[in-house]
Amino acid sequence: MSLDLGVIIVSYNTRELTADCLTSVYNSLCASALAAQVWVVDNASEDGSAEMVAQRFPQATLIRSERNLGFSGGNNLALRAMLAGSDPPRHVLLLNSDTLVHAGALEAMVAWLNDHPAVGIVGAALRYADGGFQHSAFRFPTLPMIFFDFWPLNHRLLNSRLNGRYPRKLYEAGRPFPIDHPLGAALMIRWATLEQIGLLDEGYFMYCEEIDWCMRAKKAGWEVWCVPRAVITHLEGRSAARFRERMYVELWRSRYRLFAKHYGPLYRSLARLLVRAGMVWQVGKVRRALERNEIDRQEAGRRLAAYRRVLELEMAGALSASYGPSSEPAREDLPDLAVGVLAGNSAEDIAACLESASWAQERIVVLDTRSNDGTAEIARAMGARVVPHPFQDFGRQREFGLSLPRSEWLFYLDTDERITPELAEELRRVITQHDIVGWWVPRRNIIWGREIRHGGWSPDYQLRLLKRGHAHYDPSRPVHETVLLDGPEGFLQQPLLHYNYRTIGQFVAKQRQYVGFEAEILYRRGVRPKPWTWLSQPLREFWRRYIRLRGYRDGIHGLLLCGLVAYYYGFVVTRRLSRRWRQG
Repeated sequence: MSLDLGVIIVSYNTRELTADCLTSVYNSLCASALAAQVWVVDNASEDGSAEMVAQRFPQATLIRSERNLGFSGGNNLALRAMLAGSDPPRHVLLLNSDTLVHAGALEAMVAWLNDHPAVGIVGAALRYADGGFQHSAFRFPTLPMIFFDFWPLNHRLLNSRLNGRYPRKLYEAGRPFPIDHPLGAALMIRWATLEQIGLLDEGYFMYCEEIDWCMRAKKAGWEVWCVPRAVITHLEGRSAARFRERMYVELWRSRYRLFAKHYGPLYRSLARLLVRAGMVWQVGKVRRALERNEIDRQEAGRRLAAYRRVLELEMAGALSASYGPSSEPAREDLPDLAVGVLAGNSAEDIAACLESASWAQERIVVLDTRSNDGTAEIARAMGARVVPHPFQDFGRQREFGLSLPRSEWLFYLDTDERITPELAEELRRVITQHDIVGWWVPRRNIIWGREIRHGGWSPDYQLRLLKRGHAHYDPSRPVHETVLLDGPEGFLQQPLLHYNYRTIGQFVAKQRQYVGFEAEILYRRGVRPKPWTWLSQPLREFWRRYIRLRGYRDGIHGLLLCGLVAYYYGFVVTRRLSRRWRQG
């Protein structure tokens, strides 16, 4: 091996930060005796970052990614390029674009690895922009650390071993010390270690990838150390600040993956309980801040959407469903497919909904003109096209939405639904089958925090993928809409996740809206309720759902759901229908 060091910097829309970082790296290398090569991976930046690197730093090896692969995927592009070469470096440094390398830092890290063959990974001592101390090394995640994320009781506890921190005096002593893992902003790995444990796990889009790597290294028998004499300034969070809510979701997405890979079932169960309680606490804090006018409605909506998304990730993890940017299809792979969303006052859901469809070429939100909770602003901030339209009924809203896309195909998505990457890939495949004009998608219903598998809730097929010009909505169905196709239909295999009702109050409010439409449909068909219908219809509906469709297998959830549905679609619809006939 002729190179002492390979340096990888992954950049995403951080043009000036990347330039400053590269300048500091080359200044440090010029003052050292290290033989090194720098790789810059540009993750499809739109701010001219790649062009800047090519012009100002031609000595660097520039890799242009066609899409944002995240931290792991971006670094792996460069690592694979090194693996393909005949003479890889002895060590590799993963360096954030929002860092500045101090003189002697790279030499100190390389020297410790060279002098200690049992050490596989080392980290640096990080500093804030003002030179202040920054924790650079941590213990592996524990339940108390999750607790302190939500309830930071005392600053001393936050900086203690209980919260995974190493004492500041260890850094100040200047001597290297063993750790569980360094912060991924500046992590150097021995090439032999990398060959043994493999590349970064690309299932992590951002965050926790360095923890996973260090866990794998330690399991393989390698040591991990911090080298305090290697000082690097870390402008913490600068590259992620533009997408704060999204990064919060990515943090928890990565943590759930880490827990699933390296922790046992008891830890995962307790962690889920802590997260669920913590998110409820965070939601309460936001609502109290909104009531006190400490934040505006749009900011509150973004935060609540992020917390809701984390809760959905927790539930999706329990259902073994995985989705997110780490596995999203390339945008260019879906040129003829748009995603349409009907929305009203949906500020708490719209961000997570649109995020699950971020791969789509077009995302169109048909907005009820009565909406006033910031839904439109959140949707526009996420790049969706918002089209206000007065709400008459669901069927007419969907029919209007069919006229909006430029794409040949439209997939309808409700604000409380999420598209998994597996479903997105299937959508990409089936739209090439030109003989079929409509596709049914199976829907998994999560109600009150639990998936409901019986009582008519599963399989819950919905006709959602439509070829424009070959599909229309039946105007006689204002709710639970019916699609009329002029060609053959097909059935998808991958499910759509439906976070249907989160509380009983939400269920009741939605049913009150629906039963009016149902009674009107029956009235237009000339259906008159009989004197005994008031009793027979609820009993018949309960028997059908709870006994024939085995709703009893969903336990207390099944009993309550079947009872409520029987009440609303039996008794309440009959009452509304009788009143409608009396009114004439």
